[in-house]
Amino acid sequence: MTKRRIKNQGPTGFNRSLGSSLVNQGKVKRVYVQPNIAKAADPEKVLDSVTQESNLEEFLTNAELADRDFAAEKGDFRIISTSNATVVNTDDLVSKSFDELCSKYGELLKIPRRPPRDTYETAEDLNKVENQMFLDWRRNVSLLQESHGVVMTPFERNLELWRQLWRVIERSDLIVQIVDARNPLLFRSADLEAYVKEVDPSKGNMILVNKSDLLSPEHIEKWREYFRVNEIPAVFWSAKPEESSAELAPVQEEQLSEDDEEDESDSGDEAGPSNPVNEAETDDEQSLENAVSEVKIDDDVPFIHSAAELISYFKSKAFSCKPGAEQVVIGMVGYPNVGKSSTINRIYGSKKTSVSSTPGKTKHFQTLVVDDELMLCDCPGLVMPSFGFSTSEMVLNCVLPVDRTSDYFSPVQLLANRVPRRYFEALYSILLPKPADHEDANRPPTSHELLTTVAFMKGFMSSAGIPDCSRAARVILKDVVNGKLRWIAAPSGISQEEFDRITFKALPERKQQPANATVALQQLEKRHLFLGDDSRGQQVDNAFFKDKTGTAHVVGPLTTYCIWLRVNMGKILKAGRVVLVLGGRFAGRKAVVIKAYDEGAAGHPYGCALVAGINKYPLSVSKKMGKKKIQKRSHVKPFLKVVNYSHLLPTRLSLDVEFDKTSVNKDALKEPKNKKNATKVIKKEFETRYKSGKNKWFFTKLRF
Repeated sequence: MTKRRIKNQGPTGFNRSLGSSLVNQGKVKRVYVQPNIAKAADPEKVLDSVTQESNLEEFLTNAELADRDFAAEKGDFRIISTSNATVVNTDDLVSKSFDELCSKYGELLKIPRRPPRDTYETAEDLNKVENQMFLDWRRNVSLLQESHGVVMTPFERNLELWRQLWRVIERSDLIVQIVDARNPLLFRSADLEAYVKEVDPSKGNMILVNKSDLLSPEHIEKWREYFRVNEIPAVFWSAKPEESSAELAPVQEEQLSEDDEEDESDSGDEAGPSNPVNEAETDDEQSLENAVSEVKIDDDVPFIHSAAELISYFKSKAFSCKPGAEQVVIGMVGYPNVGKSSTINRIYGSKKTSVSSTPGKTKHFQTLVVDDELMLCDCPGLVMPSFGFSTSEMVLNCVLPVDRTSDYFSPVQLLANRVPRRYFEALYSILLPKPADHEDANRPPTSHELLTTVAFMKGFMSSAGIPDCSRAARVILKDVVNGKLRWIAAPSGISQEEFDRITFKALPERKQQPANATVALQQLEKRHLFLGDDSRGQQVDNAFFKDKTGTAHVVGPLTTYCIWLRVNMGKILKAGRVVLVLGGRFAGRKAVVIKAYDEGAAGHPYGCALVAGINKYPLSVSKKMGKKKIQKRSHVKPFLKVVNYSHLLPTRLSLDVEFDKTSVNKDALKEPKNKKNATKVIKKEFETRYKSGKNKWFFTKLRF
């Protein structure tokens, strides 16, 4: 009998077929219309930061800006390069001299300009002229790289983001370039200041040195002297909350008297949770006016550490550029992730703009009214073209995001070249391997040595059982971004080595080294976790000349238990000790140790043990069952395996079983026939012990 068909409740016949045809025709039209709509979208309106392009992407962008059509021809292809190996050239990983490049080619490096008003009449003409001028600018930058051999930093290639900058400059009376205090010269654009004067000579420029809390008093004094000598209007500032910035008082010079400091702390407490806009309209307006008069405007490079002082300083500078105005506009301009939005939020005392650790969070410029006299204009972050810095330095200077970095060996090696070995050891509680006898005793650690040691200390291991260097690199590079690991550039006229002595003069607190750490990690070295490119040759030399060299050592609270376990495992794992298997196909099974190998065995260069366990436990029985059924349910399925110490959890219990050592041994695992005989011996011994009624806890399955 066939299956009953469901009655069709819909219309049938001619009307049904006609309706289906119309529906199908509509679907086909939608499929072909959607791609055309997507292609018709203007790519310039997409406000995504584009700092790096491949050759093909650059060609397509230039063709689109030039309004040209092209067709691709399919032909035979050939493989140009097949090498995918990562090679770190330590000779190239040296910080470039920024001042030398600026003195030679500074006039040739400019930012794109907005077309003059007399070059266009309609919006379409403006769009064409902007595209052509932007294309010419990109060609000039490429020509500078090719003709003079200058290495350029990745720069912003999206025209729409430069349009945002043009609008901010036209709106603002004072342009504030926010720079990172760890490298102000990299984030400062001298041509931007010149362009501001080209737009309107009455507009002002100044530099806000953010994240100054990461600098020491000696650093601030040297940078203050540099700004004063070069007549650069700059202000030191930290966008951190006032609770954390209160610790900066010893860093700042004494600009205020004791009475002024008391008034400042009172006004700071009032301005902390509230909004400066509301304060200007309340009874606290008088205190804000007092703060305006208290800030020493005559000081060349002051250190401002409260929102009220910063607002008053902005007003004094802006009204000097535009006297008699009722309201002034401050344009906040700078690289991504230098703290523009954080500074605005600090001024307001609440979150007005979104903040993210990933550069380029702000997409459009936005205006925010502080009070009746001041309005802020926040510009999206722009990576402006600069000289002589590689991608590695861009990552260390927080311009390019760490999570999007594919080559992590180069920035870590560049970091290791400047940061002393002792600073790494104190910060991460590690002991880096010492240089070999034929190497320079004062050489910096290699990126492989540093990443391997930190990865093992953090417990970052890959599925292959080796340290995960990429994950360790992200931790180290993010410590640089957060300021935990200092990467501070020296001003012009001061050597970087002398500046680094000030940076790394004070070491972070180091935790005590656990006992027997060296002995334990010598066993870990046998697992080849710390081998580099020339380590195997060095091992041969050591074996021949009987000379011992330093090995990588790791200390830290996270590995204290692991170190203790590996050192004392030989004392715990004796024959007859009951253990739990933690990894592999027998994870969660109970086993008994037959023999322990503290120094490793053939084919197993690590601490391990030969164990016999139960893979399938006996089933439960009752009095109602017959003898045959009870006997059938009392069988066990054993296993014999060599297990790493790391995959064994020792217990306080033991099982006094004796196996025939001639049959049950490590060599029995080599031949399938011998292994089968060994499992039969183990099965017979386990079933005899189970039927005797002793040690029933061993034959009970764990409840998880």
